[in-house]
Amino acid sequence: MQKEITMKHFFFAGILFTVVSCAVNAQGIQGGSGHTVYTLEVGYTNFRPWKLNDRVVFGNQDGFYQLVTVGLSGSTHTLNQDDDEFDAALAFHLFQPAYKVEAWTDSSSLTVRGWELMTSIFGYDVIKNEHIDLILAPGIFWGNLKLKEQQYSEPDRDMLYKNPFVAPMARVDLRFNFWRISVGGRFSYRYDITKGNWKRRNDGMEPLPGYKFREAQFMVYLGWILTSER
Repeated sequence: MQKEITMKHFFFAGILFTVVSCAVNAQGIQGGSGHTVYTLEVGYTNFRPWKLNDRVVFGNQDGFYQLVTVGLSGSTHTLNQDDDEFDAALAFHLFQPAYKVEAWTDSSSLTVRGWELMTSIFGYDVIKNEHIDLILAPGIFWGNLKLKEQQYSEPDRDMLYKNPFVAPMARVDLRFNFWRISVGGRFSYRYDITKGNWKRRNDGMEPLPGYKFREAQFMVYLGWILTSER
């Protein structure tokens, strides 16, 4: 319980810090990093459906806890109509399949995969330095988790569940820039605001415990700096 509270505090504190940092700048908001960067990224997204893990017996195996995440992203500085400057980012990620076999009978397996789109416009660069960017920003994750249960004894009984999500989030990006190369990482925390029900392909499928995607994500990336204004 304490860990969940800490993550929620980070989410709200990140948004509050960004808003306050922008508001105290009397000469207008200068939150852009000055860099346009395209990146390849990889990392982990926490996936901890405790009720589902408790319900499915994996024997000596662990339950679902993390999803390997890969994707592409881009970030650039943007201006609004008041000439306020921000660091905006867009990313598309795939969750690599996580596979678990029912350990006692080997009669079925569960596979989880999915995708997400990250949108984040109002980023604020805390460190005004050509070689270091530290971006704080709010944003939103949009995506879909898919869970397939395969019955080996009854191939026609394969079951597919979907859990679409919309999750406001806060992120921290740290980038180191040398020549045209950018190396960095991102920590983010999402807060799923959807109902969390697994949608069944047909009514004959067994319902699963609901899951709200309220988890942290850790990514590292390697990027190419397309333009730089510093």
